[in-house]
Amino acid sequence: MKNLLLLLIMISGFAYGQFEVTESSNNWDKIGKTDAAEIIKNGSLMKVRFIDIQSKLKNNDPLSTFKTQSQRNVDKIETAIIKGNEGIKDGFHEFIFNSEPDTIDKIHAIIIDHFANKKKEELTLTFPEGNLYLLFNSATGFYAASIGIDSNNKRVYSAPMLKAQINKLFNKK
Repeated sequence: MKNLLLLLIMISGFAYGQFEVTESSNNWDKIGKTDAAEIIKNGSLMKVRFIDIQSKLKNNDPLSTFKTQSQRNVDKIETAIIKGNEGIKDGFHEFIFNSEPDTIDKIHAIIIDHFANKKKEELTLTFPEGNLYLLFNSATGFYAASIGIDSNNKRVYSAPMLKAQINKLFNKK
């Protein structure tokens, strides 16, 4: 009986020993977050997450409060079909890259320098994992910066962020 119990314990150990948890969402530490984007860190890995501005714009319907629930449901389905046909992704876009200890500070310095000069341009930051784009403009009437990445053979950008939002995103005062 003892041998049978020992055998069952060994078999259960082999059965559950087939995988190992190597990463969890709890391993990522938040650097900063705004409504437009967030930056999180795990060791030397950095992750920039944001929702595509086109996706956000497709969801805004100023007349939705005057519509019935069934009409709002129909509108949601139609919007999902339109987004699918245009290749717009619902949910977060992510860019994960290896970084030096001061990479975030350097990116923040570049952005703050552009806010001081109010220069309208797009910068490309090239990492081995891909490109990260910084778009500076004042199309909204305020000088703002957007973060972008390549996704499905096109560039997608976060919502424009003001200087205070950029400081919050990079956890700077």
